[in-house]
Amino acid sequence: MKENVQDIESLKKHVWSRGFKVDGYPEDTVRKDACGALMVFEDYEDEGSIFGWRFDHIVPIVLLEKLDVPQDEFDNLRNLRPLNIANVISKGDDYPYYTSAFVADGTTNIERQSNKVVNAKIREELKKLYNLPSDL
Repeated sequence: MKENVQDIESLKKHVWSRGFKVDGYPEDTVRKDACGALMVFEDYEDEGSIFGWRFDHIVPIVLLEKLDVPQDEFDNLRNLRPLNIANVISKGDDYPYYTSAFVADGTTNIERQSNKVVNAKIREELKKLYNLPSDL
């Protein structure tokens, strides 16, 4: 990731904007991730918060390394999304199928494992971006 603090703040806002808006909450404060878990912007990288979130590499770095994708392309904005920390941990290095750990239940998150798959449109975009094999 970028080292400059101003760049990181700009990157956080851009990645955050890829989360899903939640009715009744300001979009710059609360969003849902791709698994349906709530996230709070100020809880970025806060592992002690059930609303903590971080950048998720949709196509995991481990897979990009195996495919000899240049390191400077790992953090392409198309490959980044906000994900609740529990879901990042649960997803691990899985792609395109993975398991989520948290989902929203009213105004909080609860533990609920669910099988997920990366959206087909996003998979196609990432295949083109990284020249991924057709079976991914």
